[in-house]
Amino acid sequence: MLFHIICIFTFNYFILSINKRSFMSKLSSFFSEFKYIFKLLNPNSKAEILLFLFFIILYYPLGIYLSLDTCIIDKKDFYDLYFSFDNNAFMFAGSHDYETHPLSFVFFLPMRFIYLTLDFFSFNHKIYILFSTFFCSLFVSYSNLFVFKYLKNIIKLNVKYCYSIILFYAFFSGNIILSFTADSFTFSLFLLSMNIYIASYFIANKKTLSYGYYIIIGTLIGGQTITNLPKAIEPILFEKKFTHKNYPYFIKKTCIITFILSLIILIPFKFNLYFFILQNIDRKNVFKMENFSIFDSFTSYFYGGNMLLPSLKIDNSPWKWIPNQGIYLNFYDSIFQYLFVFSVLGLILYAIFKNFKNKLFWILLLSWGIDIFILIVFKLNLSDSFMYGGHFIFVIPLLIGWLFYKLKNSFQKILNYFLILLILILIINNGFRIFQFIQLVENLCSNL
Repeated sequence: MLFHIICIFTFNYFILSINKRSFMSKLSSFFSEFKYIFKLLNPNSKAEILLFLFFIILYYPLGIYLSLDTCIIDKKDFYDLYFSFDNNAFMFAGSHDYETHPLSFVFFLPMRFIYLTLDFFSFNHKIYILFSTFFCSLFVSYSNLFVFKYLKNIIKLNVKYCYSIILFYAFFSGNIILSFTADSFTFSLFLLSMNIYIASYFIANKKTLSYGYYIIIGTLIGGQTITNLPKAIEPILFEKKFTHKNYPYFIKKTCIITFILSLIILIPFKFNLYFFILQNIDRKNVFKMENFSIFDSFTSYFYGGNMLLPSLKIDNSPWKWIPNQGIYLNFYDSIFQYLFVFSVLGLILYAIFKNFKNKLFWILLLSWGIDIFILIVFKLNLSDSFMYGGHFIFVIPLLIGWLFYKLKNSFQKILNYFLILLILILIINNGFRIFQFIQLVENLCSNL
């Protein structure tokens, strides 16, 4: 409590020290920044518009089919238990996990209002399902667009390499699954990739984002999933003004960071966040990890499973308090799957070696490092780590993009051919796995 009092007092002192004219000037500057960011995010060329439409056409038809012809993303009972997603709760009520999703219920209120309105007028609930899955496809498509813009406008790659990398990313299994999954991870994927692009663009162009931006993005990202809060504000460390000689700037930015932490963390602290984390580490996860190795969880779930989908199974294991059938992932069972994921890992490690002094590259690494620390070191929900792809999968194509940037032209061509091979493997494997997923869904729904 003392920490929060100090944080709020410090912020209020900073606000009161600004005179009216200075405040209005900063407010006008903030709105100008907002307009600039809005233009920065939207498709601003014919190629980007066509690419964005391609993503919608790629993802949404699957959501339409699953919405209309199956029960897997329906509100009937709890038969939407695929890969341990709790999308039913998010779609129809918003999250009630206040410890980890403190403001998620508030963010989902518009969707909840639409559902209640349609239900009041006795519309078929499938209309709401179609509406929800469309927004899922929209969020994932925008995430793809942000990755493409990053490659083109920040790394400034040859456009043909940008297309290769974005196609590679578009067929990731994590993107395909989240494109019809109304869950916090879909929304987080959109926000985190957007923040990485905005912050990196400003830093690359030697500009500084305002305090207001970090407050808003910190509230949105941290309020949706509290463990993502550091990702929202870590780009501050790489701004041009952040040096050991510029202490006033450091202190002012620190005031804003502490205010955001106070704003976001004050709520979940009242719901015993510390107890929640300790309980998950000491009880649930230790029990689960008896049958889960870190190696298998990392390759088949956390890292590899978000690119190359493993085989699927129907399991009767209870989920939370619900003893019901669900669709779950197996571990990889083929040497070719391991070759794929470790080939990509090799590219990432080589990219780290080539870009070790690149501050924009380190923004990406620190963002991903937070997830690795929580899931691999802390082992927090490692057995369900496939779900967490929405928190980091956009980093993988960007790291590969920086590798392209550092290679000579002849080696770029070789890497591009190799990437095309990986794209073909992704399309074949994930296409087959999605077909298997549909078959399992139909099997489950036929038993209702």
